[in-house]
Amino acid sequence: MLPFAALGFYQRSLPRGVVVTLLCLALGVNSYRASRRRPLVISQEGLYILMLVAMSVGFNEMSLAATFWCYPLPLYFLFTVRQRLSNLVAGTWLLFVTSQCFARLDMEIALRVSLTLALVMLMGRTYVSMIDELRESLRKQAFIDPLTGLYNRNTLHKKLVHCRERLNRGQEKASICLLDIDHFKRVNDLFGHREGDVTLQKVAHTTLSRMRKIDDVFRFGGEEFLVLLSNADASEAAAAGESLRALIEDECERPDGVPVTVSIGIAELEAGESIQSWLHRADLALYEAKNTGRNRVAVAPPNPASPALKPAAGS
Repeated sequence: MLPFAALGFYQRSLPRGVVVTLLCLALGVNSYRASRRRPLVISQEGLYILMLVAMSVGFNEMSLAATFWCYPLPLYFLFTVRQRLSNLVAGTWLLFVTSQCFARLDMEIALRVSLTLALVMLMGRTYVSMIDELRESLRKQAFIDPLTGLYNRNTLHKKLVHCRERLNRGQEKASICLLDIDHFKRVNDLFGHREGDVTLQKVAHTTLSRMRKIDDVFRFGGEEFLVLLSNADASEAAAAGESLRALIEDECERPDGVPVTVSIGIAELEAGESIQSWLHRADLALYEAKNTGRNRVAVAPPNPASPALKPAAGS
């Protein structure tokens, strides 16, 4: 666009030269800031107003020639701003251009410009919507387990680090419940992998229904799930784990009517503890629950060096 700004000065059209130059500078500065992941200097709303001013000057001085700029400028907003604002921009831009065309051009030309501009903006909006849907699909594939709808391990580490930071600041304690479906291999062997997937979905749904809104549930791998309990110590987590264990046994069953049971390992995060140590203690507690008969809850002791693990009360 800079050559057209220079052409405006050359043709002694000071308003056109100044406005187009300002527009170029604004676009350039914002593009540079965006490439550096820094806040924009000029808001998108301010930039849009500047574009309207530039088009007004263009219609006043060039009329038909100005219509060629009606097409690329709104596409910039369709691809760079949030959907609600871009839709507002598209609507007001179309009304502005249509009114200018019918006021300054022949009826036939004005009608063609208006219709083709509407078509271009509709196609642009459709294309941007497709890109947004694809982005959302990729986001879900990256962070959501497609079978159960739970968070996957890609999300887990960030959540656990956040809990550790809050604990170290003295703000909030946290515990994890590591669940494993008992004898899950038998379900696949007896009824097939499809029924195994159904069992995983049942356990996932039941677990979600039991947890609070502030808790997070993850598919940890295979037939293992992890529940992150915010603001809960080991005893509170053990009570929640026991309640969950009983609920799964009551509500989930195999095709032959045999109840689905889970073993659960509990570990409360300690100050200064690493994420790996926290998960390892929960895994040791889960192993203890499995090793002492399954369908029970075991709690990792506060001291990571202690090999003793105690079952939760009532498990």
